[in-house]
Amino acid sequence: MIAESKEELASLAKKVEIEKTLGIDAQLLTISEVLEKAPYISKKMLGGAFSPIEGKANPLLAAPSFARAAQTDGAEVFTGIKVEGIEQSSDGYLLFTSSGKFTCRNLILTSNGGLNALTKSFGLELPISSDPVQVSVTEIIAPLVKHLVYFTGEKLTFKQAKSGSLLIGGGWPAKVGPSGEITFSQESFRANMRVALKVVPSISHLRIIRTWIGTGNGTPDHRPLIGEVSGYKGLYIGMYPYMGFTAGPLMGQVLTALVTKSEVGRDLSAFAVGRFG
Repeated sequence: MIAESKEELASLAKKVEIEKTLGIDAQLLTISEVLEKAPYISKKMLGGAFSPIEGKANPLLAAPSFARAAQTDGAEVFTGIKVEGIEQSSDGYLLFTSSGKFTCRNLILTSNGGLNALTKSFGLELPISSDPVQVSVTEIIAPLVKHLVYFTGEKLTFKQAKSGSLLIGGGWPAKVGPSGEITFSQESFRANMRVALKVVPSISHLRIIRTWIGTGNGTPDHRPLIGEVSGYKGLYIGMYPYMGFTAGPLMGQVLTALVTKSEVGRDLSAFAVGRFG
C-alpha cells in the first residue's frame, strides 16, 4: 500500500501497528524500500506498507476449486438452479427450486445481493446495497507487478494477471441509468487512470483493451451479516460485504461452527443479522 504524503504515511504506520497486534506480519517501508520491491512505483511517493501474506487470486479458478474441495469432503453441488421459495417445516425447511424440492434441518443463505428475495417469507429485510464498479485491463506486457498494490490517497487496485495484462480498479463506480441500466462510466475511467498514472507513471504508453463492470454488495456499517435468524431455528445467514470470495474460507468455518454448535472462537455480536431493526 503506497503513501504519497506525510499524513498518509502516518495513517499507514497506525495500520501496521494494529496488524502487528493481531499477529499479522506487516512492515512500514521507506520509499527506497518500496522501490526495492516494486521499482515501477513513482519516486514521488513517500513510502508504503507491506504485508507478505496478502495477495490475489483468479476467482474463475478459485471458486470452482472451493467447490471441488467441498465435493471431495462429501458435499453435493447443484448449479443452474433457481430457488423459487422457502418454507419452514416441522423439522426444518423446504426448499422449492426449478429442479424440485429439497428438505433440510438447517439452512444457510449466502447469496449476498440475492438474500432479500430469499428472506422475504421470513419477514426479514436486510439493507444490502448492490453497487456497480468497473475494472480496466491493459494489453499484455512482460512480468512487472509481483504484488497487489493499493494507494492510500485515492481509490486504486493494481495487479498483473498471469496472462500479462495489468488489472486496474479500486471501486470506481459504473453509471446507473434512470431505469436501472448499468453502463460504462467515462468519468470513473478517466479518474481511475489518472490515479494509476500518479502511482505508476511508467504505464502511460500502454493501451487499455477492455473495461468490465461487476457488482459489489455492501452493508451500511461495512460489517458482515453472520448468525441465526431470530425466531427461525436452524436458519442462518452469511454475508461478507465487499470481500468477494476472499472471505469465503473464514465465513465457511464460522458458519460450520454455528450450525454444528461448535466453538466459533470469536464474538459475533457486532455482526448480528437483526442489528438493523
